[in-house]
Amino acid sequence: MRTDKTDNGFTLIEVLIVMVVLGIGIFSLYSMQIRAIKGNAKAQAITAGSNTIRDTVEQMLGKDFNDSDFAVSGNPHQINSGLPAPITLISWDVVDWSSDGADNDNDSRVDEFDERGVKSIQLTVRYTDFGISNDMVINYLKTEIL
Repeated sequence: MRTDKTDNGFTLIEVLIVMVVLGIGIFSLYSMQIRAIKGNAKAQAITAGSNTIRDTVEQMLGKDFNDSDFAVSGNPHQINSGLPAPITLISWDVVDWSSDGADNDNDSRVDEFDERGVKSIQLTVRYTDFGISNDMVINYLKTEIL
């Protein structure tokens, strides 16, 4: 009896080619997933930093002009404990416009009457993102109601 050979299956080479193509596809999906996870973690760190800086500014705006947090000391005020992850530091530097030796309102006069009762605050929030420190900085003015 004679049987005809028919193609009823795949050859070993065809199976290996399919496995290589499938492996490349799965590896690509895996690397995309890793990038998505890292991107989400970075976005979460940035959101935590911006929320912290916003909350801190709101709290400071509610304080009195002569509060100790607005003391001009030459050294930045700092909070570095009890902060939510990934925040590692909150610091702010205060400059009193009436005695800073600068023309703050660009009218060619230094430390004049209309600069009295204004303090410039530079607020910095430091957060870590995959072991790398990043800073968010915001500058704002605190004024005394005369």
